[in-house]
Formats: sequence, structure tokens, C-alpha cells
Amino acid sequence: MRIFLLVLILIFSFQSITKAEDISDFEMEGVNIGDSVLDFYTEKSLKQDTEFFYSDKKWGTVAIYNSDEYDRIQFTYDNSYKIHGLAGVLTFHNNIDGCKQKMKKIVNEVESIFGNNVNKRTGSAKRSHDKSGKSIMYYNDFQFENKSAINIYCTDWSKEMTDQNDWRDELKVSLYSVEFSNFLSNY
Repeated sequence: MRIFLLVLILIFSFQSITKAEDISDFEMEGVNIGDSVLDFYTEKSLKQDTEFFYSDKKWGTVAIYNSDEYDRIQFTYDNSYKIHGLAGVLTFHNNIDGCKQKMKKIVNEVESIFGNNVNKRTGSAKRSHDKSGKSIMYYNDFQFENKSAINIYCTDWSKEMTDQNDWRDELKVSLYSVEFSNFLSNY
């Protein structure tokens, strides 16, 4: 009986040590990739509120602004209303350092969940929306073996972009399904 009990304890201990292996193990405010956007919107409101950011009209994006943790949550969904992209956005008014601090905390949490089961790229790049080249994105991209992904980045918008568009520095945490991640990598 003692040996059986010891085996059970060891099995449950090792299960808690294992790391998540793909995006399906991650959720944002109770929402998972693969859920239906119709759980949060009616078809009528989707038709009114959806934006199509890509030339391929297969992917629609809508946002909810009453999130507990984020200033807004964006859903990118396909023609069958399946969520393929999920993003939480926090704004930082002229506070890129605060954005980077929060990003570092989130990156550490993601690394503790996924461990070495993910490929990570870190860096910075100019934002294509700003033709002056003054707006910078600081990113951490996590890609799983199955090509699903998590992107965490802070954007430091230039003064001109902020004044012109009323855009704020922002932190964005995005989750992408395999299909949407493949689409974005070829876009």
C-alpha cells in the first residue's frame, strides 16, 4: 500500500512540473483560441463592429473595451466565427518604460508556463505605420512547434504619430492559432 501511495505522489508531482506545449494551454480572461466569437457578440453586432485589416476578408477583428485586465481585448475570427487571434492591449500614455516593465513581467510568466517548449525571438523594429521611422516596437515572439504563437510587444509611438492619430504607447499580448499564424507569416 505504501508503494502504491508513493507512486501516486510521484506521478502527480511530475505532472505539475511538465510544461505546456502549445497555445491551447493558454487563455486570456477565460477565452481560448478556438472558441466562438458568437459567445461574446451577436451576428448583428459583429456585422456592425468588425474591421477587416487584411486584404483577405476571411479574417475579421472586433474589440471589447470592458475587460478586467486590459484596456481592450481583440478577437480575430474566421468565416465560421472561430477565434484564431486573441489580443489584450494596455495603453501607456507617454510611458514606454512602464510598458516595458509590464511586458517583462508577462514574458516571465509565459516563459514559466511554456519553458523550453517554445522558440523565442526578442528584438526591436520600426513600426511600418510610421513612415518617419521614429516609432519603435520592442517584441518577444514565442512560436510553438505546431506554429501557433504568442507575441508580446510594446510600441513607442513617435510624438508625431501620437499627435496626428491620438495613439498611445501600448503593450499588446497576442495569441495566434496555427492557421492564423501561418497566414500572418505569409502576409
